[in-house]
Amino acid sequence: GFVRTMFAAEALALALVSASIGAGLGLLIIEILKSLRIEATNPFFLVLFGGQYLRPIATAGNVIFAIILMIVVGFIAHLYPVSLALKIQPVRAMQEE
Repeated sequence: GFVRTMFAAEALALALVSASIGAGLGLLIIEILKSLRIEATNPFFLVLFGGQYLRPIATAGNVIFAIILMIVVGFIAHLYPVSLALKIQPVRAMQEE
């Protein structure tokens, strides 16, 4: 009913806002790492970096996938608390601390 829809809308809104902020911060960090031009100092880092310098990239597909994944996880995570909340009568919930 209405309560389930309200909880779902809240969970989806929180997940969308959080994922968008996280994606923005992640893109900012990637740009900072690119500008630092971190050099591979040994053969392990040379292989790990895929070259002499660390050059991380984020494609639009990566960002969209991450945002969608966060929304799905947020939606799934709200299911258990909603099921508990719907089992409690509102009058009883307001009486208890």
